[in-house]
Amino acid sequence: LKCRLEAAARDERAADLGSAGAPPAAARKMRLFLRSLSGQTEAVEASPDAPLGEAFGSEAALVFGGACLDASQKLSEVPGLQDGSTLGEVPRLPGGGDGTEAMGKKN
Repeated sequence: LKCRLEAAARDERAADLGSAGAPPAAARKMRLFLRSLSGQTEAVEASPDAPLGEAFGSEAALVFGGACLDASQKLSEVPGLQDGSTLGEVPRLPGGGDGTEAMGKKN
């Protein structure tokens, strides 16, 4: 009986910790690095379910792996983003053109 109770308690603790003894997904944080416009790198810890805008609070656009990221995108939705990854800040530039040939369009 004692062995069964110990096994049940161990199984319950394992279920609380998740697979392989890891903390539950809600408790896990990703440690990411942000390279700012000034060239400084700062460490940020955020939940994988947090939106990029909430996790970084940056006014500039964020890039990772050569792609611009949407501020409403969750960290877990960014392809290839993992613990220890570095994201870069890039300035938001006004875009668009009037469609003239200088912009590469033919009238």
